[in-house]
Amino acid sequence: MNDNPSLMNKWGTSNPVDFINWMSAIIFCNEATKLNTGLGVEQCVYYKNAAMTIPYTVADYEGNGYTSKAAVYINLNKKGYRLPTEAEWEYAARGGAAGQPTRYSGSNALDAVAYYASNSEHRSFPVGLKAPNELGIYDMSGNVFEMTNDWYGSYNDVPISNPVGPAEGTHRCVRGGAYDFAPRMCRVSSRYLILPNDKDSDVGFRIAQTK
Repeated sequence: MNDNPSLMNKWGTSNPVDFINWMSAIIFCNEATKLNTGLGVEQCVYYKNAAMTIPYTVADYEGNGYTSKAAVYINLNKKGYRLPTEAEWEYAARGGAAGQPTRYSGSNALDAVAYYASNSEHRSFPVGLKAPNELGIYDMSGNVFEMTNDWYGSYNDVPISNPVGPAEGTHRCVRGGAYDFAPRMCRVSSRYLILPNDKDSDVGFRIAQTK
């Protein structure tokens, strides 16, 4: 993307990238897809048009972690990199099929798995310093919030397998809590929201891929 917008970058290059908005995160996913010789532009997930023939590219990135809000058309059948759906994020945070019913990702003891308001010194930390969850994934509780693919909305009352979020909305859902938030926001069940063109030093992202 030709820059690192992170406000927390002064603490080290192994810290999660922060201060990037949702629009810029999805452009990063497309650019990473294009650069992967096993994928290429035809596997991009995020598009400018309803026909899904014009993907977002780095030319749409304004720099410093920002891209203006615009219509985004998403093809989850593509194999490129993308943000996880909210359901995928929670499944991973809970440790998958082998996960235990813990409050936080990998433990009931938050200090063991996360940086949050009480132990973070009001900053993010390099990834992977705390214990992982059952899938071997680090920092799904605390450090920085992680963007998801979905619009923020109410849950459906009808049970459904592998759901996706609402078709439209005003805010995107973020999960996991952050270094400046209380323990309750670091629970795997907690939800928060951001505007697609908002950015903050406690919001980052984690990428997924459809296999």
